[in-house]
Formats: sequence, C-alpha cells, structure tokens
Amino acid sequence: MRKKWYLRREIEINRIEDLPPLLLQILGNRGITEEKEIRKFLYGKIEDLNDPFLMKDMEKAVERINRAIDNKERVIVFGDYDADGISATALIIRYFRDTYNYKMDYYLPDRQKDGYGLNREVVQEFCRKKYDLLLTVDCGITAVEEIAFARENGLDVIVTDHHQPADNLPPALALIDPLQKEDSYPDKYLAGVGVALKLCQAVEFKRSGKYISEKLGRLFDIAALGTVADIVPLKGENRIITRKGLELINDTGNPGLKELIRRTGLNNKEIGTGHIAYIIAPHLNAAGRMSTPDLCLELLLTDDHEKAAEIAEELVIINRARQELQDRILGEAIEMVESEMDLEVEKGIVLASRNWNHGVIGIVASKLVELYHRPAVLIAVAEDGTGKGSCRSINGLDIYQALSKCSGHLESFGGHKMAAGLTIDGDRIADFRVDFNRILDELLDRDDLIPVLELDSIIETADISMELYRYISLLEPFGTGNHRPRFLLKNVGIKDAYPVGRDKRHLKFFLEDGLAGISFNCSDSLNGFLTEKLDLAFHLELNEWNGTESLQIILEDFNIASRTAYYPLEYRSEDFILLDKRGCRDIPAYLKNIYNKEQRAAIYINNFSLYHELKREIGSQVYLAGEAGIENKLKYNGGSIFFFTPNLLEEMEKTGSEYHINDLVFLSLPFSLEEMKRYIDFFVFEKLRIHLLYSRRDALINKEIIQRKIPSTDFLRHLYIFLKRVSSRKILLEKIHTLFSDYGKIPCNQEILKKGLDIFEELGLLEKEEHSISLLPGPVEKLDLSSSISYNKSVNIIKSYNCFVDLAMREDLYQLLDKLKSI
Repeated sequence: MRKKWYLRREIEINRIEDLPPLLLQILGNRGITEEKEIRKFLYGKIEDLNDPFLMKDMEKAVERINRAIDNKERVIVFGDYDADGISATALIIRYFRDTYNYKMDYYLPDRQKDGYGLNREVVQEFCRKKYDLLLTVDCGITAVEEIAFARENGLDVIVTDHHQPADNLPPALALIDPLQKEDSYPDKYLAGVGVALKLCQAVEFKRSGKYISEKLGRLFDIAALGTVADIVPLKGENRIITRKGLELINDTGNPGLKELIRRTGLNNKEIGTGHIAYIIAPHLNAAGRMSTPDLCLELLLTDDHEKAAEIAEELVIINRARQELQDRILGEAIEMVESEMDLEVEKGIVLASRNWNHGVIGIVASKLVELYHRPAVLIAVAEDGTGKGSCRSINGLDIYQALSKCSGHLESFGGHKMAAGLTIDGDRIADFRVDFNRILDELLDRDDLIPVLELDSIIETADISMELYRYISLLEPFGTGNHRPRFLLKNVGIKDAYPVGRDKRHLKFFLEDGLAGISFNCSDSLNGFLTEKLDLAFHLELNEWNGTESLQIILEDFNIASRTAYYPLEYRSEDFILLDKRGCRDIPAYLKNIYNKEQRAAIYINNFSLYHELKREIGSQVYLAGEAGIENKLKYNGGSIFFFTPNLLEEMEKTGSEYHINDLVFLSLPFSLEEMKRYIDFFVFEKLRIHLLYSRRDALINKEIIQRKIPSTDFLRHLYIFLKRVSSRKILLEKIHTLFSDYGKIPCNQEILKKGLDIFEELGLLEKEEHSISLLPGPVEKLDLSSSISYNKSVNIIKSYNCFVDLAMREDLYQLLDKLKSI
C-alpha cells in the first residue's frame, strides 16, 4: 500500500551547546524543546522519576498497605492476562516478598472464562476466603459494581490502573490512575506496571525514606518488560524505566526471564525494545491467549532455575501454537474482507466468526489494520451467542470515542484511543457494523485511510557518519512515541541491487557513493531501483561483521517523485499543507486525481496554452477564470477546476466574489514570494492544500522574462556606445528604438530601452527634452551605476527573484512555508 510522506517540523529549538542542530530538530519533532527537558530525555536516570505522592490517593493507598503489612492481613493482587498485567502482578508480589518477607496472593483472570477485569463471582470468592484487602493492577478503574459489592462485604479495595476512567468512578478506598480528571500527576501514560512501580516507590519511601531501594531497583527489568509490551509512549518516566530495565535485562538476575531469553534465541544478544516487543512479550501474551497466564507469572516469580527452564520451554510451544492459530484466523479474515466487504463504501472492518479464538483476534485485528489501514473490529462468537471483540484503530481515530457513539449495540466496552475491547450479543453484530461505519463516515475522511510515514529530516549522503549515528543513539530506547529517527534522501541513484536472504525476499543495494542499504520484503521492486532516481525514507543501523563496524541504511519506503502514482511529500502548518510534486512528469494525471476527488481547485498558469492542452485531458468541469458565469459554475458544481493567470486574477478581484477552494495548484512558478502569497490570500478556504508542480525549467523561463524587462550592464554598455556615436545630434525619442535595433549589437525592446535611458538620465549622462534626448559630456571617473535609483531597483528585482527561486526550489520547503506565513 502506497504511503503519504510527511516531513515533520514541530518546532525549532535554539542552539544548545554540545548538541548538533539535527538532533535538536529530532527532539523538537517529539515535542521536547526546553534545555532542561532535553537533557533529562537524553541523560535521565531513575533519580529523575517523579514523586509518587503527586499521584491522587497515593497517601491513602500506602497507609492502607502498610497497615496490612504491620497487621499481617491477607492481601490478594488481581492482575490481567496480558504481558503488562502479568508484569505488574509479578513486580508487586516480588517487591513485597523480597523486601518485607510479606506474601501476597494473586489471581489472574482466565481470558475465556473470566474475561477482562474484575467480575462479581471472583470478588465473591475473595470475600468468602476472608481477604482483608484487594489490590488491582492494570485494571479496576471501570469496575464500579464489582468494587461496590466488595466494599459492602467488608473487603477494602485499592485500584492501580492506567486505563481511561469513565465518568462514574468505583467506590474504592484509593484510586491510583494518572488519567483521572482531577489527578495532576505529570506523566499520564504509564503502563499498568509503571503505576504498580509508583505504588512500590511510595511504600518504600514511607518505610525506608528512599524512593528506590536496592531490591526495588532490581525489579526494573520486569517494569521495562511490561512497559514496552503495552506499547505506551517511551517518554518521561516510561523512558527512564525502560532504559534502566534494559540494562538489567541484558544481565538479568531473574531466572525465568533469563531462561525465556535463552529459549527464544536471544542469549548473547544486546536486547532492545524490539526484542521485547516482538519476541519476549508475545511468548508471555501467548499463555494468556491460549492457556493460563498463571504460567507466565510463575516464570517471573520463581527462583528455581530448573522450573524456570521448564516453563520457558512450555511457553515456546504455546507461542508456536498461537502463531499457527493466528495465521489461520488471519487467512480467514482476509478472505472475508475480500469477498464480503466493499472497502470503497465501508471505512471500518467488522468481522465475526464462531470459529475464532478470542485470545488471538486482537493480534489479527492489528494485522488487518497494517494491511488495509482502517479500523478493525474482530468478534469471536461463543456457543451461547455472546461475542467478545477486539478493536484496533489508526492515527486520527479515537476508537474508544467511536464505540461510545454506537454503544447502544454493545453490552460493554472499554479501552484506549488505539485499542479497545467489547462484548456484544451476536444478533446485534450486523446492526453494529452498519452503525459503526456510519460513525466512521462522520469522523474520517478518505484521506485518513492512507497510511502516513513521518520523516524527521531531509539529509545528504555526506551527512551520514558515525558521529551522526552516535548522536542518534542518545535517543534510545526507541519505541512508541519515540521511533527511530527517519530520514529522507532525495533524488539518489542506485548503483547496484540484488536479492538476499534465504528465500530472496530482501534487497541489498548500494547508492552511487557506495553507501550500503537493505530493504526487507522488497525484492520485487528490483527494476524500479535500478532505472529511476529515487527518494529514500530510511533509518540508520550499525552493521557489525567480522569485527568491522559500518553504517547501512534500513529502507522503510521509497518514492519516485516524477511518477503520479506516488504521493507528494507533505509539509504542514496551521493554515495549509504544502504538497511537493515538483518534477512530476504526468501533469494531466496528477490534476485528474484532484479533479476525481470532487474538490474545488484553482490552478495558476502563466500562459494560456497550458490551459488548452490540459482541459481536454482532465474532465468536463474545467474552466478558465473570466469565463461568463464562472461564479455559478463553481458554486453549484461539487468538483471543479479552474485555471487563472495574473491578469485574469485581477479581473476576478474586480467582481468582489468569494472563491471557495480546497486545492491551489502552482503549475507555473510565480515571479515573487509576494505574488505567490497574493494568490493564496485571494481564495477562501478552511485548510488549503497547496500543490507545487512547477520545475526548475519554469524558474529559468521566468528569469529570462524578467531579464528581458531589465537592462543588464552589457545592455547599458552597448546603449552608451551607440549614444556616443550619434551624440553629434539630438535623437528623437520616437526614432531611438529603431536606430538602436538597427545597430544590432544586443536585443532590445521598448520597455528595456526606456529603463536604460532613465538610468542614464539619473546618472547625468543625458538630458531628456519633450521629444528628444541629448548626450552630455561623460564622467571623468569610472561610472558608478549604483548611483541610479532605477538601476538599483532593477538589481533588487533580480536579487529578490533569485532569493525567491532559492526558497521555491530547495529540497526542504519549510522555509518557504515560514516566509509565506510571515508576509
């Protein structure tokens, strides 16, 4: 699927000593702009974690837990069946066991039997067993009825969660969730295990006076595991937790984690966030999806190496079965999409089956989002007709909000902006599908269904160095909210390329300057690489081979700017979007794409022949400004294109009419920045898309036009020589053009001749009378042309035009965007 490319430039940061501008730009793109904040992001340590008591209800929670410890009360921890919930449970159990020799019991819900979160039957069992305190991790914030029932039956409840609270909060003794409206805690996007860690920090402080003890510090590997697995933004505290945890994971003292690393082939490797997200966490999640999550919790809690090895091996087997089941369901889902859905009509995928495992459909939904780039809801229908669904979203759509708008069809739902779960009666799925897509029609445009690749900066191959790589490494760990910096090389040639890998699916290539790169799952694009100049979107990687280190680019996407099939590069501001398609070879096809979207577009041209050439190829509703009745044609025709020239725009201005457009296309290059801004300001729009289709050839043509109107020093020299030759007599003004043209030394027109004579008059070289001129005695010293106002104006016109061309033709167009906004 083709992607739109968006060059980010969130904010410019002032220079900071010892940090290069490119690194500062990347940080600015992530919203990190102040020097203190930047240094904390780059060099932050666990000492920089926030005070846990800034979190609402933390004092109450700690007081109750300390009372339970001192009185040896019975406490049960209720967790969740995913990697975050399992990690949060393990962290709590291990911390209190290892630090205070205090044993807490635990309960992880069975995905198939219990579903997500607390349920009344489980709470009833806790009450029957006479527990004094229930502590939830990674859940509980929406369990209003269940917690009310617990309190009525004498069971105190402390909730630690990171999910979105509803308007009605549960009556727990303490609610610890940074997303509560009245909670001012600075880090809002902790994982469930992160919130659990903050609780442990607070308990530690009350009991020892330190926020991080040695024993609590050893648990950061578990905290990092859950943080990365839950795909929370790796900023703020999540970044500090993950960085510290990765240090520990690479030499972990946790027997279970050590064995799982070994069994998954990661021993002797430098483990990073990618290894956790795509290898370790899926093994933990697999047990919750296919079997029981208790197995994973036992793995993280045991100190017995033999037992850890047995559990790790069992998890590898379970994960393999999960992969096979996932592949089967994915195949069925794709077949259903292709055969049962019209993706031109339905913006969201809603599928259901009685043959699907509820534990796996969330992964499959994510795969469908990757394939089709649209929200996906997969529902596994049980024998009793109840459907359990997993929802995944795309950027630009809050899936939780979308579900809330059609919640009348649902028995229950909950989740985040990007992921959610639901329960629905099987008989209502068809109606839900219709209503869900109706909501998506309100919330999404068709363009929202095109995937976007965000780029951090345009660079040159000469910028790629080990020094650059070392600075980029300061941004690690990478993950959600802090992806690897993605760069753009423009208009580069490929010297050599060949398929590699066991099944030859990957492509090894070399740029013309010798820089190596690799593109995964891209060998079928071999011909495109060798025959065209390309724009490459990539990140950098250090390649180590036989003790030698070298940099290579990891290709994420490529673009052939000259082809219409590839989307233009986007630059965004509050008022408009610049779409860079300079050098496009098939102008008619590009304009036809705009026309087919049924938008109103204005196209700037500087000659009428372009209009007549293009009108035949675009469509019927294509007009020329100034045509009779054009205002009505544009008003009543939904999709219309009209061409205008500078002179025609002046005629449009005289009508006093408003021209509403969605797209403004610069097919030709204007003659100045002010002229370009004038055209933008003339039209009425909400968010204007400005398409740049001009080329460097247009810039050269414009320069020739300007130069034909401005006397050069060469022209002035020839004109002065001519005047000296005829200086013995007065020359009639009406004859001078003919005489000078006959002189034949340099091309001449009336306009340029008049300006030349004006310059000589200002310099005191000639005298004008009513109908004639006379040459005056020449200067004794060398003539200074800058003494002439008219000459200076001519020079400034050329200088101004050259500056404008530099802005209009440079690779990075943000400076052009800034200038357009500032005038």
